[in-house]
Amino acid sequence: MGNPCIMGDVTYESLPKRPLPGRENIVLTFKKDYAPEGAKVFHSWEDALSYVKDKPRAFICGGASIYRLGLAVADVLEITRVHMNPEGDTCFPEINWDEWELVLEDPHEKYSFQTFKRIRKNKVQA
Repeated sequence: MGNPCIMGDVTYESLPKRPLPGRENIVLTFKKDYAPEGAKVFHSWEDALSYVKDKPRAFICGGASIYRLGLAVADVLEITRVHMNPEGDTCFPEINWDEWELVLEDPHEKYSFQTFKRIRKNKVQA
């Protein structure tokens, strides 16, 4: 709540209530005439990132191509793992787990919340 959420237009349209209340809805789309009420629309990833760069936090809310773009710049992953066989048609992109450290886990019977932070490798300067 209170933080901008970046998502693609298909994800935005799939929301049962639009816009998501209590946060700024930022929608990426290739459709030049797309203008959903209550959302800020961008046509490039770079423009969306520039828009949120001075915000304390921003969340990436999908779909798959937006997750892929976001994974390259994310410092934290907030993941909900559902303990069932997936039935969806879209999956989160592959993650190089060598770059991430689990810092918090809140397990439940049917799901778990996990927080990962990106591991910053120290660079040695000559």
